[in-house]
Amino acid sequence: MDVRKKLEILADAAKYDASCSSSGGKRKADKEGLGSVEGMGICHSYTPDGRCVSLLKILLTNFCIYDCQYCINRISSDTARARFTPAEVVRLTYGPGVPRSQAPEGDALEEMWGTYYASTFNPARLNVRAMRAEMPKKHWATLPETRLIPELVRQAPERTSRMVSPKLELSESSRFLPEHRDLASLAHAARGCRACPLHERATHMVFGEGPAGARLMLVGEQPGDMEDREGRPFIGPAGQLLDTVLASVGLERGQIYVTNAVKHFGWVEGEEKQRLHVKPGRGEVLACKGWLEAEVAQVKPRMILCLGATAAQVFLGPGFRINLSRGQIFETPWAKAWMATFHPSALLRMPDERARAQARIHFEEDLRKVADTLRALG
Repeated sequence: MDVRKKLEILADAAKYDASCSSSGGKRKADKEGLGSVEGMGICHSYTPDGRCVSLLKILLTNFCIYDCQYCINRISSDTARARFTPAEVVRLTYGPGVPRSQAPEGDALEEMWGTYYASTFNPARLNVRAMRAEMPKKHWATLPETRLIPELVRQAPERTSRMVSPKLELSESSRFLPEHRDLASLAHAARGCRACPLHERATHMVFGEGPAGARLMLVGEQPGDMEDREGRPFIGPAGQLLDTVLASVGLERGQIYVTNAVKHFGWVEGEEKQRLHVKPGRGEVLACKGWLEAEVAQVKPRMILCLGATAAQVFLGPGFRINLSRGQIFETPWAKAWMATFHPSALLRMPDERARAQARIHFEEDLRKVADTLRALG
């Protein structure tokens, strides 16, 4: 594999949070250093402009021997891999010096570096004050990427807004919506929904529940086995974990509107006739979107918390990644504050006890942040 191909693979891999913190590692940093995460894997920190600084960039490889649950570069992932030998690194970084008059006018690697820098620039994490402190302008003349910074900073608000702008997609369930759209009428009409094939095997259409005018709306992926049998959202093991954490941060389940992105349980038969959860496809999520939009319009929550990537992608599109944006708060057209975190069932399914414990800590931190945000919103 030639050097340019290796650079392309690593530049693409560097767009993602190559980090054990994606699986629940505790982030920490001191005032002098870059920062780190506890545990092992491709650990990282963030620069003031939001770029991930990790072994991916320091050692120039995306090979990792660990299988962190949410990392794109985990060992079980089929992502393309590349690594540089020490000799290649030396050739990339050092060469014989020449007088300025003999130096070439252009530099192909500088152009490639500029492309890489721009592609990993995260507008949602932009902190101009910190950037100026960490990257004083007196050094800009020697840094090829600095010519891009003014335009990247100028575009940041618009790019961030596009990240959270509504996606105009026609939902098949829209044709089942009733004329009067109070929550009771919506729940009644939803029982007759035939927008996707999931209704054929489900026991109940599990609509959301909670008070109209609730300040907080929780959106999960789809009902589980117990929810399908009882016709109520979040009453199984994941719901019990959710209730426990909600209570620990001072949030009352009875004051929250709880629903799912998909209203019917998708499953396959396992051993001993167990009904095993099947993640809904993009088509099924879109087919059910009309119900969720109607719920949001009726509840008018001050804050929406999405549990898991499927729920978050209904709002922000298929490009949303929990491991990149978990715990970040956005102002959106649907609510003054919007955030995504792990689905509680993901915590229950983690096979590694240590990773599960760390993820539980992050989940509790995120819900505590939700409680604090609601208090700040008044």
